[in-house]
Amino acid sequence: MGKSIRIFKSHEESERFMLEQSLNRTPEERILWLLNQIKIMNKFQPNKKEPRGFQLKKRNG
Repeated sequence: MGKSIRIFKSHEESERFMLEQSLNRTPEERILWLLNQIKIMNKFQPNKKEPRGFQLKKRNG
């Protein structure tokens, strides 16, 4: 079976649902969810490089 789809009547209702779901997650599940969202974003924007830590910017002068 596929995933169930929820349709919300308003933006506020969808925000409330997402907030309730995030409160029910453990910290490990939150990190895994965040990493999955980053992977999805990179899939839809393949031109951008994956972040590889912090890099110092060179200044001219």
